[in-house]
Amino acid sequence: YRKWALENPYLYAITVSSPLLRARLPKGLDDGVTKMIIEITGKDHEHARAVWALMHGLVDLEIAGRFPKDANLDLTWKRAIAMI
Repeated sequence: YRKWALENPYLYAITVSSPLLRARLPKGLDDGVTKMIIEITGKDHEHARAVWALMHGLVDLEIAGRFPKDANLDLTWKRAIAMI
């Protein structure tokens, strides 16, 4: 997620900057991502949403240049994943 977003910041912005038109998604796509997070973490939908928000927030802040230049973002991501 992070790698793709950093390599494609404009595409990332387009894909996440407006409401998701779920009715236009292929059937099951949105549920598939949630189910994947639930299977990996062994938690529920609310936890999956929190995971998504954490990942999204970290990427948004990194793309916007909101972290100090000396921030170890690889370690930040490792710690975030460990918390999940």
